[in-house]
Amino acid sequence: MNKNLSIYESISNLLMICGLHLIFFYTSYVLISNFDLLVSLPLFVVLSLIHHKFLGEFIHEGCHYHIYKNRWLNDLISNYLIGTFFFVSVKSYRKKHFKHHEYDLYFNSEDPETGPLKIYKKKELWKSIFFDLTGINGLKFVLNYINLEASSRSVEESSSFKIDITFLFILFFQVALFYLSIIYNFTVFYAVYYLTLGTLYHLQLRFRIICQHIFLNKENKIQYDVTTSRTIKGGVLENIFFTSDVTAYHNLHHIFPQYPFRKLKKMTFEKPLSKDKNIYSTTRYNIIFNYYNNLI
Repeated sequence: MNKNLSIYESISNLLMICGLHLIFFYTSYVLISNFDLLVSLPLFVVLSLIHHKFLGEFIHEGCHYHIYKNRWLNDLISNYLIGTFFFVSVKSYRKKHFKHHEYDLYFNSEDPETGPLKIYKKKELWKSIFFDLTGINGLKFVLNYINLEASSRSVEESSSFKIDITFLFILFFQVALFYLSIIYNFTVFYAVYYLTLGTLYHLQLRFRIICQHIFLNKENKIQYDVTTSRTIKGGVLENIFFTSDVTAYHNLHHIFPQYPFRKLKKMTFEKPLSKDKNIYSTTRYNIIFNYYNNLI
């Protein structure tokens, strides 16, 4: 049982997840039913990206047992209301993410989340963005997270392959969903949903993690030998496309990973907000701009 999470908060989280799905599927149905592909497909891509982003935030909460007070129900919800859409069980995600939490210095080769993002040159970044947008990095990411025995993607070593049994159930649900997409003629949208997941969402994930952990000194120079955990609390676009309250308070999350997001939010605003840009920021653009300008 999670002593830091109440039953009321647990039910609220479940309703939020169900509400997210309801909004996504209803809006998608309206788009598909009333507009031709030239209109519906671009809008569906945006909807899909938003859906991925919020689900990504909730599987992170589920990974820390913060969705539901009861751990069994927490993992049930995390696996079948969230993980199914990512082809990843919460057990697999948890193993990689908890490894990330072992480090105080990020962007090291052993860190499965920040390790693959350590870049020094603009050319390297654009190459990585190309691999993001072609789905190559997204596929590597999924295969790495499916395998319980895999090391960080930035470590070039072979490992044995082991999957969580839950993945087989997730795969079964996905095969059934794909079959239904054929019967009801929404196969194109099924494909676009996962194309968006493997491309645009992976690019979003890159800049979300970089901005959470990159350290910029007083001259706005990148220092990989010094890293941080940064809270970014921005406006509407930040909430929709990068981090809502569910994952915004990243500074405190790494200090108190046992606390769910509502507790972290309360703690953040109980004291004067930090003026240190490496701890608290109201914008992501300046961080990305300075990060890019410091690549050689």
